[in-house]
Formats: sequence, structure tokens, C-alpha cells
Amino acid sequence: MSDLSRKKFLQLAFGGSAAALAAAACKKSPSYYVVANKGLVCTDESGLAPADVQARKARGYVDHAADPKQNCGNCVNFRAVSANNCGACAALKGPINPDGHCSSWTKPA
Repeated sequence: MSDLSRKKFLQLAFGGSAAALAAAACKKSPSYYVVANKGLVCTDESGLAPADVQARKARGYVDHAADPKQNCGNCVNFRAVSANNCGACAALKGPINPDGHCSSWTKPA
């Protein structure tokens, strides 16, 4: 360590470790889209007819998709209302979370 002081060596050593940890923490995971709208809840079915509630259950609608590549926000049936609110769906009635998923999910053309 002729030109490298102890202080500079420790700064470089710990700075590199911190950067590696930050990069690992920022890596996209299956929960990436869940975090995007974490506070948004679109499960209120109070204004729906019993048949519409049953259709949501039959299609397995959930507020947060297990696979972020197949979420409501990137489905051809999704209709956005605004950036911070629940959307709508051409296949299901009721509020739809852009991060949600159901068996009617269809990949855009």
C-alpha cells in the first residue's frame, strides 16, 4: 500500500460492497409490479351483481399478479381510468388493479 492510504483503501473496499448490495436490491423480481402500486386496492365488489362477483371469482381475479409480465395493466382487456386509480376490464366488471391478474389475461398484439 505504497500510494494508497488506509483510509482510502477502506473507502474503496466498503464503497464497492455498498454498490454491489444496492445493485442486488434493485434487481427486478416477481414482486416488481406489486411494489409499483402497493397501496392500490381494487377488491371492492359492493356495487356488483352476484353474477359479476361470481365471474371475478371464477376467473381467479387477484389484486396482484404472481407473474409481473401478465398483469392487468399490460392486458388487451384493461381500460385505464387514471394513473392513481383502479381501472376497468372488458372481460370483468368491477374495479381492476393494473397490477392484478385473472385467467382472461390476453397478451397485446
